[in-house]
Amino acid sequence: MEGSKRIFKLYLFVLILIISTSLFLSCFFTISRGNGISMSHTLENGDITLELKNLRILNIEPERGDIISFKSPVFEKLSFVKRVIGIPGDQIRIEGGKVYLNGQELKEDYIRGRRTVVEKNQKSHWIVPEGKVFVLGDNRERGGSMDSRSFGFVDIDDIKGYIIAILYPRERRGFVK
Repeated sequence: MEGSKRIFKLYLFVLILIISTSLFLSCFFTISRGNGISMSHTLENGDITLELKNLRILNIEPERGDIISFKSPVFEKLSFVKRVIGIPGDQIRIEGGKVYLNGQELKEDYIRGRRTVVEKNQKSHWIVPEGKVFVLGDNRERGGSMDSRSFGFVDIDDIKGYIIAILYPRERRGFVK
């Protein structure tokens, strides 16, 4: 009898530990699947990613280079994933296939030699207002990404989270940059 009580307590402890760990992790992280080509080659269609949920209560502000998920400003029930290029006060200019941040050419190894295309009906110069960010997909060729070039700035309050790692496929597993 004494041994079965001890085993029951151990099982109960392990169950409580698993449930509390799961609840804790679900408060801070989510797992999502990539859909589309706008972030290739950093993220590919079908990649399973780990996302740190946006924790505004911790005063986490987006930084240049962060890969964020946010409510689509175009399609009501979708989320987009893009890279933060500009934060409030930044000046962004796209010229000759290159992105300039505050007058300096942005070094962007993650786009792997691709050009940043601006369509004829799009602006090529922006100043990021307070409470907003300027985002671009890593696939900047014609038709590669719907981003701030077409829909404008993203409200910081619309950020859902920060993509921090690829979990699957195994050969791509690791932290994103």
